[in-house]
Amino acid sequence: MLHKKTKKSPFPKDLRALDKATFQVGKDFEFLTHLAWKPRVLDQFLSDWEKGRRSFPKVEYQSVPDVSLKLAAVRELIASSRRVDHPLTPLIRKTLESYAMAFRMLNSIGKKPFGRLSQQLFGSTIAEIDPTGPVVVKAARQFLRARRRFEKASIIPEQDFCIFPGHVVEKITEEAKKTLPDVDLRIVVDESISSKASAGASRIRVRAKTCFARHDVSQLIQHELLVHTLTLANGRSQPLKFLGVVSPRTNCTQEGLAVFAEFITNAIDVNRLARISARVVAVDMALKGADFIEVFEFFLKQGQDPQESFFSAQRIFRGGNVRGGTCFTKDLVYLKGFLEVHHFFLQALSQEKLFYPFYIFSGRMRHEDMALLEPYYLSGVLKTPRYVPDWLSDRSTLLAFLLSSTVMNSLGMSRIS
Repeated sequence: MLHKKTKKSPFPKDLRALDKATFQVGKDFEFLTHLAWKPRVLDQFLSDWEKGRRSFPKVEYQSVPDVSLKLAAVRELIASSRRVDHPLTPLIRKTLESYAMAFRMLNSIGKKPFGRLSQQLFGSTIAEIDPTGPVVVKAARQFLRARRRFEKASIIPEQDFCIFPGHVVEKITEEAKKTLPDVDLRIVVDESISSKASAGASRIRVRAKTCFARHDVSQLIQHELLVHTLTLANGRSQPLKFLGVVSPRTNCTQEGLAVFAEFITNAIDVNRLARISARVVAVDMALKGADFIEVFEFFLKQGQDPQESFFSAQRIFRGGNVRGGTCFTKDLVYLKGFLEVHHFFLQALSQEKLFYPFYIFSGRMRHEDMALLEPYYLSGVLKTPRYVPDWLSDRSTLLAFLLSSTVMNSLGMSRIS
């Protein structure tokens, strides 16, 4: 009898075991769903607001499980990883450490430790905690000032029609069938999310009871489907399985890639850029003590309607304390991640490593992981991405975008007059 030979793994047994265990943690990992607010919280708050009552949202986190056992299991894996001698072990260990930090956050919802852990995991505007924080806030304020000038000059057109969630689902489904034809993916309307959409490996949720603008549709396709879901699909085919699951550690690079995709495909508009920037300023306000109502009013002043202002403030106070003192800083990662990814791509261009943008789409990773992972791509151990967005498959588009940025930066506007 002939026996089919099994292909020998290029990775040692102990690393494969650690990778498999990490994949299982990531596969079962749920975080944002436990921070969700019930739809009635919105209804009650807006009802009170319309009647002139400045009442704080009444939030209950009934679905939060006790994750102490999961936290203990992850800590055991972190300890065991120190006995695995391999160049890639640190990446897996850092991934596990990010899960541990997220579990600690779930165990401290509404308390001070939640906010402190959030700043460690997702970033802060306080320089002592996150040296890049003040730079991100400065960029956000500059974007918002520019937008106000455009508004005064009546350059920004008003939204003149409303696209319903069902139509958004249809458009994302069409693109999914074209780009990810053999991925089992459901696109559904969901009432429980505060963001306009949320993407995973097998499901994309679109927020219910929302009036979407024309640009929103293309933004969600590029951002949710063609970055978040696509990188998970590519990661699932890698021999290292931890590259195919969501982890808090990779969130900043993921959101940076997604915003970059919006820019390079012309999907982004001034209003979207203003929303991302306003969230950064709002996080900074919350870290300095602002409460939910103060942040809600800030978003109203930015031109958001009451419902959208509620959702924006909710994003920052989910898991925190609506009366102030602790908040959720994840909304920093969109602008922070974009700045980091843009710089990463420019560095890749200057170093003539033009394959880096392709590699970063082949799974879930941080941009700084590339130095460790590069040899495994060059040797063929790690796979190049099976699925890529159009703007990446046409390399000349990306090169033109990066070259123009490089040339403009090198010239400096002061030399052009």
